[in-house]
Amino acid sequence: MKRVARAAFPQAQQGNTDLFDTVAQSRLGMPVPDALALLTGEFASMQTSPSLDSAKQVYFFGIRKKPEALKLIRSAFSDRLTSERNEGEVTFLKISLGGKQTGTGVAQWNFFNLAVTQDMILGANRIETLREVLSSRAHASAAGLATIPQFQARRAQFPENLNGLSYFDFQKVDWLALKDRWIEEAKKSPVAKNADSSAKTVPSTAPDWLTQINSQIFARHLHYSSSVSWKDSKGVHWDQWVE
Repeated sequence: MKRVARAAFPQAQQGNTDLFDTVAQSRLGMPVPDALALLTGEFASMQTSPSLDSAKQVYFFGIRKKPEALKLIRSAFSDRLTSERNEGEVTFLKISLGGKQTGTGVAQWNFFNLAVTQDMILGANRIETLREVLSSRAHASAAGLATIPQFQARRAQFPENLNGLSYFDFQKVDWLALKDRWIEEAKKSPVAKNADSSAKTVPSTAPDWLTQINSQIFARHLHYSSSVSWKDSKGVHWDQWVE
């Protein structure tokens, strides 16, 4: 990145590349290479809700050293870190994402929660979601995707070393609950304003196709989706399939 920056800046502004590094180090509390070295480079996300509730989405970052990773988080989010506590070997942190005003004039604050273990950082909108994942992880005995025949059948067609992979089981989706949630979210979308500012706004409604569609159509025709990506001497490759 620094080489690209130097190529973009005129000769008289080459010092700006070092300025970026200095600003980042001040924010992170350590040199950028040291901060990057704390991460393994592994990233993942998992949806734990059958109705695809965004509050149930969990993100994972692999780390090498928990104490140093905590130091990095404290430095990077110093002015937004609202709480930190230890529960056994897990450290929970709450980060403020700022506030907004609802349509009724009530102030609403948004937060993002982190759980730091010895080998990863987990993130989710709700701390209850993190607790569920940590509990499942502690009692898990299955081997995840290794137990799914249809995934393994496709996986065998690709190189052993992959840069990324994804798997989505449509059969585990609660399509009726998902439809109901879509309808509720459509009703909560910003209301349409009349050209006359004094006129009352019109409440949002769900699209006709959404209220009329039979959600079981999805369950009948969609089974699973998966994708993989890898890199070799010919470049970067990506393959996806849906059954």
